[in-house]
Amino acid sequence: MITKKEELLNAIANNDTITALRIAKDFRIDFNKDQQRVLQIAHECNDASKANFYKGLGIDVKQNQADAQELLNQYFQSKTQCHA
Repeated sequence: MITKKEELLNAIANNDTITALRIAKDFRIDFNKDQQRVLQIAHECNDASKANFYKGLGIDVKQNQADAQELLNQYFQSKTQCHA
């Protein structure tokens, strides 16, 4: 059986950001609260109406997406270096 961590690592490795965000947004141990929020907002912004909502709140959606991608990349590197 594939664990959520393995599923997340596979999604990141395959550049499947939408799936990676869907999984990572609920990780509480691997990401602190601020990082969780970045991932949650990035996941929600895949829906255009929610992206407009966050823009209305003054959140830079593109920067948030970039920050989320960086978090995913850092997570992938930290987990794959442990097993290399």
